Amino acid sequence: PAPVSHIQRAPISAALDFPPDRPLLAAVLAGVAMLPLVVPDTLRVQGFGFALRTILAISVMVLLLALSLVVLRFTRIRFGRPSLVALLEDSLKKYASLPAYKFMGKAISFAQLDQASRALAAYLQSLGLAKGDRVAIMLPNIPQYPVAVAAVLRAGYVVVNVNPLYTPRELEHQLKDSGAKAILIVENFAHVLQQVMSAVPTKKVILTALGDMLGFPKSLIVNYVVRKVKKMVPAYELPGAVRFNDALSQGAGKTFTPASVGPDDIAVLQYTGGTTGVSKGAVLLHRNLVANILQAEAWYQPALKKIPAGEQVVTVCALPLYHIFGFNSNMMLGLRMGGCNILVANPRDIPALLKDLAAQP
Repeated sequence: PAPVSHIQRAPISAALDFPPDRPLLAAVLAGVAMLPLVVPDTLRVQGFGFALRTILAISVMVLLLALSLVVLRFTRIRFGRPSLVALLEDSLKKYASLPAYKFMGKAISFAQLDQASRALAAYLQSLGLAKGDRVAIMLPNIPQYPVAVAAVLRAGYVVVNVNPLYTPRELEHQLKDSGAKAILIVENFAHVLQQVMSAVPTKKVILTALGDMLGFPKSLIVNYVVRKVKKMVPAYELPGAVRFNDALSQGAGKTFTPASVGPDDIAVLQYTGGTTGVSKGAVLLHRNLVANILQAEAWYQPALKKIPAGEQVVTVCALPLYHIFGFNSNMMLGLRMGGCNILVANPRDIPALLKDLAAQP
């Protein structure tokens, strides 16, 4: 893909080449590496001369460094090179029978997420996109969002999160800046995309409706109410756009080729709010996000211990998934732990939110 302007690489974990699933090991090695700093003073108390103290300190430092490298090498071989795709694949198999999401009373299992995202990934690959191409996702908290993210990552592409409430000017800037070749968008905001289509490089459009994954007949009822009763879908024209469920059907009959994705590959272009200027994209590597997920999982342990053994973690997901907090702390951490996210498309609709909560056991 062409270089992206206004993009800043996430600085810290991108520079580290340490397996992120060993934070305790990292802390121990860091502490051990400090030992040579106290060796000279300790030996001085024992009466050793300066030269001998220095030689012993250097020897200990070299020995500890060699030991650290051996441990790091063993860890790298044993635990591989992490990516969000590896995390996804592991969780989709491990928790296949459990619900991953609930939306408007409909449960979507890990197995269904696996099947749908694999089909969508195959469809995206059939569009002729190359590894590393950007795919924009302009969806609220509906089941199609995690399906789209999993599909984009599994196919070897880069997720470009887009706020569904963007104005045409903001959407045009982000699609141009990211170089997105395709977009998945909910029809409620299709009229915004229509206004900028002639000015952006995004020519492949997958269109979905809020109720598309609710199953028959609920999907028909919800989509009818949204379109005709509440009139939440302004008129639009997007010639050539493919419906989400049609993309799944077509993809199910195509061959999916798993992408080879490593920790140093770009996973997400996450754009800032643009309050201090134009919105800027942060380049998030697979390593960045995996490390943060594992950090959050470790931080979460005291709370998890209070949940009875065998009981699934259930999280109310009112945070927008297209924001990095919701993306990692709700969606990705939930996938990692085999949890279930109750998706809230509009957290400002308090009556609907309370109704969803009341329906939970």
